[in-house]
Amino acid sequence: MIGADNNELEQLIQNDKFIRWVIAPDASSDQYWHSWQNEYYSRKELVEEAKQIVLSIYRSEAANTVNPTDDIIRQSWQKINNQTQNPEVSKPVRTFRWYKYAAAAAVIIAVAITWVKLGSAIAPVNQTVPEPQTVQTKSEIVISNSESRDKIINLPDGSRIILAKSSAITYNRLFNNDTREIFLSGEAFFEVAKDATRPFYVYSGNVVTKVLGTSFRIVSDSKTDKVTVAVKTGKVTVFRKNKEQEDKDKYILKPSEQLVFENVKTNPLKQIVANKALIENNLPAVTQFDFESASLPSILEALSKHYSVEIVNSNSRPEPCLVTASLSDGSLYDKLNFLHKVTGIEYYVKNQVIYVDSKECK
Repeated sequence: MIGADNNELEQLIQNDKFIRWVIAPDASSDQYWHSWQNEYYSRKELVEEAKQIVLSIYRSEAANTVNPTDDIIRQSWQKINNQTQNPEVSKPVRTFRWYKYAAAAAVIIAVAITWVKLGSAIAPVNQTVPEPQTVQTKSEIVISNSESRDKIINLPDGSRIILAKSSAITYNRLFNNDTREIFLSGEAFFEVAKDATRPFYVYSGNVVTKVLGTSFRIVSDSKTDKVTVAVKTGKVTVFRKNKEQEDKDKYILKPSEQLVFENVKTNPLKQIVANKALIENNLPAVTQFDFESASLPSILEALSKHYSVEIVNSNSRPEPCLVTASLSDGSLYDKLNFLHKVTGIEYYVKNQVIYVDSKECK
């Protein structure tokens, strides 16, 4: 592993393994880098700083550049340096001299170019198509499926998604806003947890699908602007992206009905679902979280991994806190509330991170 010295940041942002982990993390790289950063407490901030640098370059010129010139490298570093002057950034990255770290920028750009040549779907920052696999920013999580099979995604509210290959979604990483919003590129099947107080919106191209709790599939083709919404269970409201038209031009779909938008200009066609594969629900059984004399950190780690959220045990007691409980029902927050009642832990949300205070765990 990388040595712990004053040059660690420079080493990190030139490290091919680290760059690939930031751009396209997987189970193996997650284990490696989490283990490395946990060796010393100071490394956590170091890793976050290095990730910000890598993503800043990757999301700007790097993703759309074939030949990384000195001018492009200089501009990339200038953008990063400008961020350090932003008073809204609580932990700014340190200031760099672009020419001193040109080699690091070139490595980052080279890795990004490799992804382009391999045909990965890389989009400009202002679009919703994400980088490969899973990328988390301060407020959003972006998941894309570059595998050959469907990908199961578990949302914090208890909803579940089957993300088809070559598709991507973006959403608020804690999913705790007044409305639940998903931005879809490609195809996905949704099984939405019921919540009458928080409607669930899916934005796909120029089409918006609104539900409270139901199951349905959306197929969106960005090349032709064709969007198909097919309903499995419940009731779905569909309308074009201009919200002023929600009441005027909305369409209500019931089970086994579909709505097909051929393009952004023509009126959609409402019909009975002919291809039954569109409304097949191939989701596996809901994950059973049954713990017997399990340590609280292991429970929090399981929840963090399942829902793709960051949970920090910020104030733990010296001796182990063992928990026996079944946390199979409800949302992530239902599970945390249950742990609060059973063990006495407290939790709060700050900067898109869930912090758990377990000093009173019993």
